Parts: sequence; C-alpha cells; structure tokens
Amino acid sequence: MDRGMQLEKINDENVGLPLLKDARVEGSRSNFLPYPTSSLAPAFVPNDLTNFRSRGVSETEKRLRAELVELQEKYVATIDRFNWNRLVYSADFRFEPIMGTVYYLYKGNQGLILSMVEPGEWDMEFLGSFRLNTDRCWEAVDVADGISREELFKQ
Repeated sequence: MDRGMQLEKINDENVGLPLLKDARVEGSRSNFLPYPTSSLAPAFVPNDLTNFRSRGVSETEKRLRAELVELQEKYVATIDRFNWNRLVYSADFRFEPIMGTVYYLYKGNQGLILSMVEPGEWDMEFLGSFRLNTDRCWEAVDVADGISREELFKQ
C-alpha cells in the first residue's frame, strides 16, 4: 500500500479531524507551513534580530532620556515659580496689584516688601521684579544678581 493512500484511508475513517495530506499530493498544506515538515526540506533558519533589537533599544533609550531631561527641566522651573510666588505673596504690600503690571520685591529690615518703586530710587536691597499674570501667578521678569535662592526660599 502506498503511503499517500494510507493517509487518505486514515483520513476517511476520522471524518471530524482535519485532513493531513501527503506532500506529494497537489494542494498539500505542508508547502505553506512556516517550518519544515520533512527531512528533505530546506533547513529552518530563524531571522537574526540582533540588529533590530539593538537599534530599538538605543533609539528608545535616547528618546526616553530626552523626555526625562525635559521633565526634569520643567520640574525645576515649576519649583522655582512656586518658590517665587510663595515669596512674593508672603511679602508686605498695602495695595491690590493690577494684573500685567510689574512690581519690585525688596528685602528690608522687617522682611520682604513688594513695591511700585523702581530699583535705584530706594535704598532697600533689590531682589527682583515680578508681573502678576491673569492666573494670579507672579512671573519673574528680572532677578537681581548675587541672590542666594536657597537662603531666600528657606524663609
């Protein structure tokens, strides 16, 4: 009995099972499988993915590091804005600031003073000039040189 016939006979008896066909029979599915089905078939050689992985890792790491640096810079800028706002709002002022107007922060004998008087017209230590934005956040327009922010923000 020929091997091809033997397969057909077995398949006829097992009607509910998928048909396995011999490679010699036309329409055999073994020609479409991604792996070899006989010892005479060409060797199955997996793709070398080393370059793909190394490129993927390096590109992904480079992009994520850039995002982390950007987040770190944004974090530092936000902390700086928070500290300046806390400092300006804790300063002594006896007027209601107008949004969009620049005011000047000074360090006096009795603490911090927010004033409309420009630097050079007063003998107080100038710390910086600030503008009140529409979101009620103070934006630093100019900060005096030689100011130790660590000591200033400890207050």
